[in-house]
Amino acid sequence: MIRKFLFVLCLAPLVGCGSEDSTITEDVLWKVAYDRKSKQAYLIETSVQLPVSNPENPRSQLQPALYCASCQKWYPAPPLEQLNRTPGAGKCPKDSGPLTIDGPPPEQKLSFRPEASK
Repeated sequence: MIRKFLFVLCLAPLVGCGSEDSTITEDVLWKVAYDRKSKQAYLIETSVQLPVSNPENPRSQLQPALYCASCQKWYPAPPLEQLNRTPGAGKCPKDSGPLTIDGPPPEQKLSFRPEASK
C-alpha cells in the first residue's frame, strides 16, 4: 500500500504536463544566397545546400553570398578553394573592401518547402 502511494506521489507532478493546444514551432535559420542571373540576394533556409536552382527561376542557380559594407551590397561568394588560394578573392569587386557574411538581410525570402508561402 505504501509503495503504491509513493509511486502515485512521484507521478503526481507529471500529470497535466503539456496541453492539447501545444504545437511544435520550428525556428528556421536563414542565410543569404545570390542569384547571378537576376543579380538579387535572397534569404534561404540554412538547411538548403548551395549551389541550388532558384525555385522562382529554375534556369538560374543560387550560390552563397558575401556583403560589402562600403558598397552596401551583396555579392556572389567565390568558391571556398579560391578564397583560400587566391589573394584578394574575398574582396569587393568594386572597391576592394573586405566581403563578410554579416550584413542586413535581404527583403526577399525563398522557400524550398512546397507548403510554405513566400
